[in-house]
Amino acid sequence: MSIKVYTIINRNEMNITGVKGNENIVITDLSGRRVLNVSTSGKNKIDIATLTPGMYLIRVMDNGELLYSGKFIKE
Repeated sequence: MSIKVYTIINRNEMNITGVKGNENIVITDLSGRRVLNVSTSGKNKIDIATLTPGMYLIRVMDNGELLYSGKFIKE
């Protein structure tokens, strides 16, 4: 499975492709503090409007198994 994560043009949504539908998305700031924890629930878009601009780490998990790990910048 190939998972891709990228922000949408309006910068308040993140698109995740390659997910099956029940994955858990964990976003942390660079200090390791969890700032967002959501389930994909069949959706491939995540609302990141509440995040302040900066760099974040993202993990896509499925039943405790790490499927994707990366970082992104919220503008």
